[in-house]
Amino acid sequence: MNTVPDLITVFEFSSFTVQPIDFRIIKLGHEVDVEPQVFDTLLILIEQRNRVVTKEELLEKIWHGRVVSHHVITRMIYQLRKILDNKSEGKSHIRTVRGKGYQFVAKVKESQKNNQVTSLNIANKHSSVRYWQQFKWLIGLFVLVVFGLINIQ
Repeated sequence: MNTVPDLITVFEFSSFTVQPIDFRIIKLGHEVDVEPQVFDTLLILIEQRNRVVTKEELLEKIWHGRVVSHHVITRMIYQLRKILDNKSEGKSHIRTVRGKGYQFVAKVKESQKNNQVTSLNIANKHSSVRYWQQFKWLIGLFVLVVFGLINIQ
């Protein structure tokens, strides 16, 4: 049986809420779509916000020893800044320490929230994933049928 905790940790900063349990970033009530590695990068930086996180640490924690270049980390940080930072304010949520790594510098409020709504979100995400898997299967079947009919004629 899959159990979901009653209380979950939530990180809030600026106009964002990060919910690690269901991999969500919410800005002003709207969910922000991000790649899993971008989310993981943000979460590591937030959890380790009291110190500089090295590129090597990020590579190890996110890619688990797979061989990828440091450029991948630079791209993740760029995407995070694009999502989080307001260009008109001129401030960044993430500080670059040249030759060392990165540090999350925005003020973060860490709190425990009731998990009822989040549990529903997890169930909804799983059902939508199943829906899209079935939908892709039907599209594949349709394509095979169409190509089969074309080849018959």
